[in-house]
Amino acid sequence: MSRTRSGQSKITKMPRKTSTKKAVIKRSVRTCKQVEGQNRLRPGQAVKREIRQMQRTCTSCIPRASFAKVIKEVSSQFSLNYRYQTSAIDVLQEACENIVVQMLSDTQLIAEHSKRLTIYAKDVQLYLRIVKPQWAQYVPII
Repeated sequence: MSRTRSGQSKITKMPRKTSTKKAVIKRSVRTCKQVEGQNRLRPGQAVKREIRQMQRTCTSCIPRASFAKVIKEVSSQFSLNYRYQTSAIDVLQEACENIVVQMLSDTQLIAEHSKRLTIYAKDVQLYLRIVKPQWAQYVPII
């Protein structure tokens, strides 16, 4: 026995006819928008707006809870079970962010010197070799 289909068959409806007045109105609206221009930003404008907004705010980029976990983990590696005040964690976080921002801006200069826009690992390595910050002795140079 062959199987037969028992479901409903698909019925397609014909599209509704629109009046010519509506079509004329729609066309005129389109032409007005084309003359006005779309709200599309130029390349890089959205990024610049985001950078300006980040510079205006005083919030940190690193989440506070995860940074506190990192501090506690590092201090436990040195077998120091200290408790930290929130103000101390905030100060440490701000100092770390300043160091990272300084390092990335200098690394960006190195990348621009080699006529590139992207920061590579070799740029960071060169920065660490040139500047030799005190904390770099704990970071293995790749």
